[in-house]
Amino acid sequence: MNRIPPSRAIASLFLAALAAVLPACTITQVANPVAKEVVAAKPLSIALVQNTAVRMSGFHGEVQRALERRGFKVETKPMGTDLAGLPLAMTYTANWSWDMDLYMSYAQLDVYRKGAKVGDAVYDSRGGSFHAAKFIDADRKADELVGEIFPGLAPPLPKPEALR
Repeated sequence: MNRIPPSRAIASLFLAALAAVLPACTITQVANPVAKEVVAAKPLSIALVQNTAVRMSGFHGEVQRALERRGFKVETKPMGTDLAGLPLAMTYTANWSWDMDLYMSYAQLDVYRKGAKVGDAVYDSRGGSFHAAKFIDADRKADELVGEIFPGLAPPLPKPEALR
C-alpha cells in the first residue's frame, strides 16, 4: 500500500484550492475602436447620453473631459434620447464596489453612429477580488477607455508617479 506523505497531501490540497481561486483574480479590459473614417470629419461632435443610474455623478464629467481632450465638442443628452437621430453618440454605465475602499468595478462605454453601434470599451474588475490593481482612479480609467475607443486623437494622461 502506497501512502502519500502528509506534506505532499497538504501541498496537493493547496494547489487545488489555488487553482479554484486564481480564475477569480482577473481584471479584463477590452475595446473595439471606432473606425478612423467615422471621426475623420471635423469639427468632431458627439452627444453624451447622461446615465442617471450611475451613482457616482462625477463619472459623466470624467467621460466628457476625456472626449474633450480628444477634440470633441460634447453635448449632454438625457437618457432615452433616440440615438438613430444622432450622427455620433456615446452611452455609458459604471458600477462601484466596496472592498476596504470604494472602487470602480465595472465600466462600459458604447459609441453609436446614427443608432448603429460602431465602437465600445469595457473594464471589468468584478472577477478581480484578490487583485490590488482593481483600486484605480475612475477619471484615469475613463480617459483610458475613451482613448482606446478613439486611438490617436490625444496622448494618454501621464502616469500618477510621473506627476510627482
